[in-house]
Amino acid sequence: MPTYKIKKDNECILTIAEKHKFKKWEKIYDHPKNEFLKTTHRKDPMCLKKGDEIYIPPKEQKKEACQIYKINKYVVPVLKSYFSIQLRDHRDQILAGVNYKLEIENKEFTGQSTQEGVVEEEISLKDEFGYLTIWPFKDFPEKEIRWRVKLGHLDPVNTTTGQQGRLNNLGSQVGFIDNEKGPVTDQAIKKFQQKNNLTVSGEANPDTQEKLTNPFE
Repeated sequence: MPTYKIKKDNECILTIAEKHKFKKWEKIYDHPKNEFLKTTHRKDPMCLKKGDEIYIPPKEQKKEACQIYKINKYVVPVLKSYFSIQLRDHRDQILAGVNYKLEIENKEFTGQSTQEGVVEEEISLKDEFGYLTIWPFKDFPEKEIRWRVKLGHLDPVNTTTGQQGRLNNLGSQVGFIDNEKGPVTDQAIKKFQQKNNLTVSGEANPDTQEKLTNPFE
């Protein structure tokens, strides 16, 4: 198969594997011809960017033994995708046991966040947008917070758009994600660095990128 060029903002290794009928995305990502993409360019296979190119290897034919005159059972792996988010307040305190409603396409999920503040639901690889509503105020149970969520649209952390998206998600607002590293983005990076005890430079150096990727580790 030829090299595949990513055309949409929300494509990742899972959607590419499904598109090319692979049951395991690792068969693509771990191929030697994708070594540069894997080790240098895009270390997180779930965060790829429009314009990236990835080699699609030829599919291997698999043979399985079976018994004649009997029913043979085979288990085929299925690619799964999840919406997963951790809820925290403006003081970075975990929001555990918070009621939520997740609306994606024509599906609705309801429940409570875990003790770690996590909301997680299995979704379709084809889903792109949704709405998450939470009720975090115990003294005001009717008051809600609602977000429109873009599924799979977070760019890699070594890109300006990827940094802007993460800064917005983590409370260091840059506003509109415009791929321009101007004064607003510089100030947001400085605010994030100061908050996380990093060297304050306004530049998204490797330490800052690591913290943007794993903010609570």
